[in-house]
This record gives sequence, C-alpha cells and structure tokens, in this order.
Amino acid sequence: MFVKLVSLFLLTSLLSTVAYAKDRQELHFLTVDYCPLMCQSATQKGIMIDILDEIFPATQYKVKVTFEPIMRAFQEITSGKYDGFLGGNQIQLKENIFPKFVTVPNPTYFYKLKGSKWNYKNLDSLRNESFVVVRAFIYPNTEINDYIKRNEFKNIQYINNLEHLPRMISLIKRKRYTSFLAGEIATEYYFKKSVLKNNIISDPKEIGIFNNSISIYPSGKKSQVLLKHIDSEFLKIYKSGKLQEIYKSYGITRKIKLIKNPPKS
Repeated sequence: MFVKLVSLFLLTSLLSTVAYAKDRQELHFLTVDYCPLMCQSATQKGIMIDILDEIFPATQYKVKVTFEPIMRAFQEITSGKYDGFLGGNQIQLKENIFPKFVTVPNPTYFYKLKGSKWNYKNLDSLRNESFVVVRAFIYPNTEINDYIKRNEFKNIQYINNLEHLPRMISLIKRKRYTSFLAGEIATEYYFKKSVLKNNIISDPKEIGIFNNSISIYPSGKKSQVLLKHIDSEFLKIYKSGKLQEIYKSYGITRKIKLIKNPPKS
C-alpha cells in the first residue's frame, strides 16, 4: 500500500511538473554584455535582467536571454527570432516598440584624470583634446554623435565594446587621451572593484541620459500584449520599492525616478 501511495505521489508530481512547463510562456530576449545592466559572466545577472525576472516571473514564463557582440546584436534583433531586446534605446532599435517608462536610465559623462582642468562645455571644447569612445555606440547627445562620426580633427580613439572600460581607463591613465565617454552605472560599478576609483572623476555635467529599455520586436498582437504587461508590472515593482532594492544590490543607492520614453517619431 505504501509503495502504491509513493508511486501515485511521484506520478502526480511528474504530471504537475509537465503541466507547469507546458503552461509557461516562452520568451527569448537578445542583449549585449554590459555589466551591471546585463551581465554575461558575473555572480549577478544584471539590473536589467533582474527587472526582467520580476516582470516575467519563472512561475509563468520561461525566459531565455542570448548575449551577442553589440554590432551583431543590433543586426540580429530584426531577424524575428527574438521577442525583444534588453538595453538600447529608440535610436538604436528603430524597429522595436518601447514601453511607457525607461527601464534603466543611465547618465553619460566624460571621465578624466583627477586634477585635470579640462571640462566639457561644448563641441569647441573638444577640438584640442583627445578622447576615447566605443565603436558603433550611439551616445545620448546628437551633437556629440555627429562630432564622433565626422572626427574631422582626428582626435578620437575608437575601441570595441568588449572589455571597453578597463581599456579606456588604461588609455587616459597613460595620458594618451584626455577623457573617455561612458555611462555612469557601468563606470561606477567598475570603479567599486578598481584601485583607480580615486584617480578618475566624471565631468561635472552629463552629456545626456541613455534610456535603456526592455523593448519588444513588433510581431502583431503578441508584442502589444507583452508591452502592456511590461508597463503594468514595471510600475508595480517601482511602487513597491522592489526596483530600488534591485539597484541597491548593485551598490546604486541614489533615488530611482520614473522617466518616460519619448513618443516614437
């Protein structure tokens, strides 16, 4: 009798597991390795992926995240193989549809050696200085993007996205360049484990805020349902304080504010 009961229990558990797996909706997102927003090989998944897990809990969704190099990722998102993209904004992902609120706003600054007297004021202030940027990256400032693209004064060093922060820091530490352009969240996160954190500072004024979002590739009714779900769930985790907790787990203690994505032009 006991053996029969155990067998029945195991069978019931197995059937429940199968039903659970079948009931969960499968979603596939594409992204790039940009820790602490999206981390491919770290003890933590990244702010954006932690938010994704809250919006699409494992009890209801089976979510897969694929990492690709930045240039390939922006090409692959239009293949139709993915439900959405983690990170990036409307300029980079013109085909995608975006939620009402920015998922992870990331202020962007020029970073320089402590003691440097140079400050970014306008494009003219860049003319006699040299700086480092990530190749193919679009920064949240149209004037600066145009300046980088032209590079008429040949004073810009382009580097690839892979391990770009330590390379940028090394270049200005050796005084080969005046500064580098980078997002605050990733840079400050890197500095927390770097002995150079006291040697490099940000320019006083941000050049803009990069609006990283969980965006959806348009695929009819499904994409609209997903977008509506993101909007409602993101607002819930913001109001509950869970969003602030996620940031805090990565050492970011400043108050997180809701920022709306601009209407798509």
